[in-house]
Amino acid sequence: MAIKFPPIVMLTTGFYPPDIGGLEVVVHNYARILAENGHEVYVITPKKEGSVPKEIIDGIHIYRFPLDFGEAERALFQNLQVQEFKTKTTCDIMEILDEIGRPVIVHAHAEVIIAGGWLKEQDDRLKLVYSPHGSPGILKELYQAKIFGLFYRKALANTDLIAYQLMDEIAILNEFMETYNFRELINFIDPELFNPSNYEKLSSRQILKLPKNSTIIFSPTRIDEVKGLNELIQALPRVLERYPDSYLYIAGSLTEGYIINPILIKQRLLRNVRKYLPEFTDRVRFTGAIDYHDMPKWYSASDLIILLTHDECLPMCVLESMAMEKPIVITNVGGIPSLLENTPGRIIDISSNNKASPIEAAKAIIEELDKLKDQIGSLQTLREKILNSYSPKIGYLKLKAIYSELCGL
Repeated sequence: MAIKFPPIVMLTTGFYPPDIGGLEVVVHNYARILAENGHEVYVITPKKEGSVPKEIIDGIHIYRFPLDFGEAERALFQNLQVQEFKTKTTCDIMEILDEIGRPVIVHAHAEVIIAGGWLKEQDDRLKLVYSPHGSPGILKELYQAKIFGLFYRKALANTDLIAYQLMDEIAILNEFMETYNFRELINFIDPELFNPSNYEKLSSRQILKLPKNSTIIFSPTRIDEVKGLNELIQALPRVLERYPDSYLYIAGSLTEGYIINPILIKQRLLRNVRKYLPEFTDRVRFTGAIDYHDMPKWYSASDLIILLTHDECLPMCVLESMAMEKPIVITNVGGIPSLLENTPGRIIDISSNNKASPIEAAKAIIEELDKLKDQIGSLQTLREKILNSYSPKIGYLKLKAIYSELCGL
């Protein structure tokens, strides 16, 4: 029988479905595993075009409140009309909490901790947990930001516990943050959805309409330059010299709210494709947003997974590719080194500007493709690590321990 907690509210910027991204999937997984274990769980998130105010998904009650992202940016980053924005946002969320029934546990994710802090100011019976989902470098930027940092630091002061994925980095955080109550939390995936035995490479390629006999390199990210896409495009000419049949597929959408001027970012990427691959512009293909339940097919169809990100915490795509027993080339950031420790995963160092060298990236890609046939057995250790350390069961136990401590159970 599940421990009886007060209602648990996930407060976040988006939710899958319909939003597709690492954070959305992480929050969905947390909420789903709590619901499956008998807990009363809700998600409160801004209402976006095409979404409904209230629905139930996988046993999770979803509430969406009106939010003008432009107004939020002006308030939190330009210090304009802050009180009006704070009052409206707090009232809208409190109205939902009244319907749910207070007191509750509020688990705020990413920058939504600002709203979580405002809620705690209104009702100190609320138990407030914060999950940053960012590396120490990103959190330092938020903490020290001239305007946003004021709101961020005040919200942290109202937080009961911080549930963080990178406990090895706490000493770095304490260099610029006051000492807060950190507890370990992990990201996890659905091991049945991401099970390589359920998929076959050629049939996956046929379903996805991919070249049958070509070398497929897959970057499961979003259209954002901080994901290292420019460096990846610059690395591709050297890869094509060795593997002339290669195609690079870049996943992800141009989601507003995550990146400023996303269309312009894609245009810059396409200019680099024309610049560095003038005779092979067809070898870089953008998939657009991929439905999460189709992601295993993309991993199955691919020969190599690559992510040259400049900064990460614990990216879901790495957990997914490991569970699918796929070789991966990735940059040495965030929790990635410990995640891939004692596995065949290939890690690339980044320079002082947080970017990978295109030359080193190309070398790593070629070397991984060269040894692919000899790697089959060793790749199974990738999935074993996920099942042993990043399973839904372990994730649930960590969530339960955090909420139990909050409630004095």
